[in-house]
Amino acid sequence: MYARLQAAPVPLGDKPLITIVAGRADQQPNGVNKEEWTALISEKIEQKRGFAKLSRNSKVVFDAKAAHRIQLDDPDAVTKSIREVQAATAKHRRLSQ
Repeated sequence: MYARLQAAPVPLGDKPLITIVAGRADQQPNGVNKEEWTALISEKIEQKRGFAKLSRNSKVVFDAKAAHRIQLDDPDAVTKSIREVQAATAKHRRLSQ
């Protein structure tokens, strides 16, 4: 994966890409202390923000209503993002920021 990114640093070019990031944390699992859980959540958010680098036509959407299962917690946000990507693709346009 890292070698591929070095060869093609923006592998999706200008293809529209929306990454939805959950704004509400899941319940802290048993056996994981608060500091570890906070660090894991921060790491996951940064990883998801990094997905935006896969395309020059991308954006990150933070969804305050959703936890890990965004499609169940806020299906409207998922549907809206899919429609936005589809419209940008069909019209060869940039995503609205």
